[in-house]
Amino acid sequence: STNIRIVGFVFIGLSLFIILLSVLWIFVRRKERIVTASQPQFLYLLCLGAALQAVSLIFWSFDESYGWTDSQLDKACAAFPWFFVIGYLVQYCAIFSKVSETSKFFQSSQAL
Repeated sequence: STNIRIVGFVFIGLSLFIILLSVLWIFVRRKERIVTASQPQFLYLLCLGAALQAVSLIFWSFDESYGWTDSQLDKACAAFPWFFVIGYLVQYCAIFSKVSETSKFFQSSQAL
């Protein structure tokens, strides 16, 4: 229904707004010790992955009643998993890289 669709768009917009605030916060505080230790590139990748996942939900929210053709709906339906999975993979790979680097650091410090 239209009400559920509007609520969904509000949540998507809220998610994107929070992601944008997070990116701005990281950028403004990029020289501080806590952000530097957290590696801003890693934090930016997490935000990018979350944004891709949030945007993917937009493609899922249309049907024929909104004037979309079957061809457009097919493309939107195909775009949804691509955006969602790529967003998930960006986040997962960023976390995996961070854990891998942290593991290497602790292994090298134990060898000394």
